[in-house]
Amino acid sequence: MANMPFTEEQKKIIHAQFLVASVSANVSFDWVEDPKMQKLFMMFRAVAGDVIPSAKELATSFLNKEHQKIEDNVKQQVKGNDVTLMCDGVKDISKNSLTGVNISANFEPHLIDLYNSTPDKKDGTSMCELFEKMNDSAEQSYGCAVIALGTDNDGGSRAGRRIIEEKRPWLFTFPCIAHQGQLVLHDYLKVNPDANATAEDATDLIRWLNNHGLEEVEKPL
Repeated sequence: MANMPFTEEQKKIIHAQFLVASVSANVSFDWVEDPKMQKLFMMFRAVAGDVIPSAKELATSFLNKEHQKIEDNVKQQVKGNDVTLMCDGVKDISKNSLTGVNISANFEPHLIDLYNSTPDKKDGTSMCELFEKMNDSAEQSYGCAVIALGTDNDGGSRAGRRIIEEKRPWLFTFPCIAHQGQLVLHDYLKVNPDANATAEDATDLIRWLNNHGLEEVEKPL
């Protein structure tokens, strides 16, 4: 029984799980071709080699298939619905600015884009144009209607929201609630010296971690 060949349906399920496991473990797709790993799989089942994909397959055809499944699922859930579009910026390990875009329908968010926004202009007019492209792309790609827009609350984003409000008066816009929380925290730290000192220490620690590699962090004291 242990050496029975896999059915085609079993292979599809296993290939999909290889992809999910690789992403979840945050490892390179090359791990599936490591001889020691393949030996481990063969110990579980002699015919495991029949379904172990190559790194290239994981990074191309399998990844594309799973992406298309997710895209089709999102389209099915949001088509014909009113949605809220939200975008937020973060920094990656190389200090690039990344912007994530998601749409929310029936209280369920869906990530629809993630791109490097480092070269983007941050003035109000440029941000407005960017918001318009996001809205138009979401409506055209997913067959939904964007009725609300949430963004960061920096100067450029705030100005961009004001401009798009004038151009699209039916669009409800609002700032990121996390930024409002930061403003409240800022006021709190002003009146609480101990909390402010702790926040400064935490900031110094984060700054140090951001500027040192993992090898330095893991060095014994």
